[in-house]
Amino acid sequence: MSNQQPLIVIIGGFHNLEITINFVNYLYSQIKAIKDLKYIIIPTDKVQPLDGLSAYNFLSNYLVNQSCFPCPIIVISFSAGVVGAIILGKLWKARNGEVLCLLAFDGWGVPLIADFPCYRVSHDHFTHVSSLLLGGEESSFYAQPMVNHLELWRSPLEIQGQWQMKLGVEKTVKMTDFIQFCLQKEIDNYIKKCKKYSETEAKNNHKKNN
Repeated sequence: MSNQQPLIVIIGGFHNLEITINFVNYLYSQIKAIKDLKYIIIPTDKVQPLDGLSAYNFLSNYLVNQSCFPCPIIVISFSAGVVGAIILGKLWKARNGEVLCLLAFDGWGVPLIADFPCYRVSHDHFTHVSSLLLGGEESSFYAQPMVNHLELWRSPLEIQGQWQMKLGVEKTVKMTDFIQFCLQKEIDNYIKKCKKYSETEAKNNHKKNN
């Protein structure tokens, strides 16, 4: 297991790349869990949001050039980018990479069945309910009142809604509060695993030397 800091990987949809850049700026202004983490935006003006293989190759080449391949990743995606994100995440895992979690914003109709946590964020109740059988963590969020699909990505600071903590249990929160919870939870879990792994390695080395 790597002890590297996680990298945030952002994949937007079929829209102006500037909207995704602004989303990241909003995110880093509000989400304490990631304030010290680096990020990379997959340039959807060059890599199609649906093309998870090309996104994987783009990310791999970037990290090789940075001499930090592979490193643990957190993937945050929107709309068609959710398709590319789930493919990228599975490829990353298949090649012994660590995927802390995937946050899927309005990935309607996209199955989120993976061996890493996938959290859904939806722009309305219908999208939320109709996605329940397509995988993802029980903990999820939908905007209430509903917002336009693109507003979910364009104006994240203004959105409130329902955090479904588990089936039948909901809480009214800001969308950023839900994002903070999910990311902090998975980052904390990763830190605990790294600590446990380091302690196990130290014990094994001690046994070998004695």
